[in-house]
Amino acid sequence: MVEKRKKVMKYIWLTIGLLAVILVGVNFFRTHWLENYLAHKLIERTSEETDGFYNLSYKKLSISFLNGELKIEGIRLTPDSTVYAEWKKKDSLPDTYLDLSVEMIHFKGLNLTWRHDFKKLHFKAFQIKQPDIKIYQTGENNHPKKEHKHAASKNVYQMISKYIEELSVGELNLDNASILYTALNPKSPIVYSIQ
Repeated sequence: MVEKRKKVMKYIWLTIGLLAVILVGVNFFRTHWLENYLAHKLIERTSEETDGFYNLSYKKLSISFLNGELKIEGIRLTPDSTVYAEWKKKDSLPDTYLDLSVEMIHFKGLNLTWRHDFKKLHFKAFQIKQPDIKIYQTGENNHPKKEHKHAASKNVYQMISKYIEELSVGELNLDNASILYTALNPKSPIVYSIQ
C-alpha cells in the first residue's frame, strides 16, 4: 500500500514537472516569436502608414520572459531624406513633421506574451525616458491650403486606429524631456524650446 502511494506520488510530481517544462517552453516560444514579429512589423508599419516619409529604428526591443512587458530602447523616428527631398520638390511636405529620439519606452502592467487581442490595451504604466522631440512646421500654412495625399499628414490616431481600438494608461512617467518647435519661415525661422 505504501509503495503504491509512493508510485502514484512519483507520477503526480513527474506530470507536474513535465507540465511546468512545457509551459516554460511555450512561454519562451511565444515571447521570442512576439519579439521578432514586433521588431519587423513596427518598422514596416511605420513606413507603410506614412508613405515612406518616416524611418523608425531602435537599438533593442524586448519582451520580458517573466511578465511579458514590452521595452524598446534607443528609438529614432526621422524623416527619410530621399522621400523628404522628393516631397519638398513637389511642395507637398506635411504641415508639421517630427524628428525624435527616445532613450527608452517601457509598457508596464500587461503581459503581451499571452495576449490574443491587441485591439484593446490597458497598461498600468507607460514610462518614457529622455525623449528629444523636434517638431518642424514647414510654413506651408502661409500658402493656400491644399489636400495632402500622403499618409504622413494623418494624425497619430488615424494611423493606429486600424490596429488598436482602445488604449489606456494608468500612470505616465516622463523623464528629462526636451522639445524643440521650429517654424520654418523663409524670412526668419521661429524657434521655441522646452527642457
